[in-house]
Amino acid sequence: MHGKQILDTTITQAKLAAAFLTTLFLKDGSVALTGPMDAGGQRITNVGAPVVDTDVARLADLFALAWKDKCVVATTGNITLSGTQTIDGVAVTAGMRVLVWQQTLGQNNGPYIVAAGAWSRSSDADSATELRGARIPIEQGTLYGDHQFQLAADTITLNTTPLVFIDMGVGTPAAFPTSSNKQMAASTTTVDFQAATAPTIVGTPARDSYVRVSVNGIGVDVGDGVRTKFCYFSSDGGATAKTIANIAAGDTLYWVQSVAGYNLASSVDTIDFDYVV
Repeated sequence: MHGKQILDTTITQAKLAAAFLTTLFLKDGSVALTGPMDAGGQRITNVGAPVVDTDVARLADLFALAWKDKCVVATTGNITLSGTQTIDGVAVTAGMRVLVWQQTLGQNNGPYIVAAGAWSRSSDADSATELRGARIPIEQGTLYGDHQFQLAADTITLNTTPLVFIDMGVGTPAAFPTSSNKQMAASTTTVDFQAATAPTIVGTPARDSYVRVSVNGIGVDVGDGVRTKFCYFSSDGGATAKTIANIAAGDTLYWVQSVAGYNLASSVDTIDFDYVV
């Protein structure tokens, strides 16, 4: 083939030497790659939906993952679902989120909110629809700190179906938030539109990413260009709410729900920003 121009535009595989075929990347996929493929900085478009766990995942597949707010710890065995206690080396107190996943009665598994009395299921995982496919990151713990868990059950009747969570191990996938802006002390608020915390957002979120705000581990709605949710980001002292797509490093979070029972208190409240950079 060296030094010759191929003029036949309808060459069939039969016309090519078998040894040469193994070096071609055929569009029907009949010849497998033997090494990494370098896309040269270009996008690979129009990718089909993955079928098995070794298939390429699309952004749409990652965005469809049912991520839940992180839990402080995950249980290491059957526990009593009431009162403060120590779990995986961490003393859990009222208001913290705990992934309960090793109960003797599997239907009682799931994310819970710690209370002085009986615990309750977290509000983002207290129905079959919300639980289906749930993925939950764990923040602390000797055994399960930084682990992620996936709920295996597809068809769920709450409080009847055993909820089996699979430990996916340690590691943060590319679509999961960075660890910036964690456990920040809240500012005390007395009226709406006051700064929620003194530190500003550390990094500029990636394009087409998202920003999630948690207060004491519980997610709250962020205004997307409006000042009518629980909170919003602003770069002009709170006068204007930025759209989530335009949040940038240095922007400050402002609090809207400063009515009785919903104002922030610097002595007890902590704030997390979750986002991809």
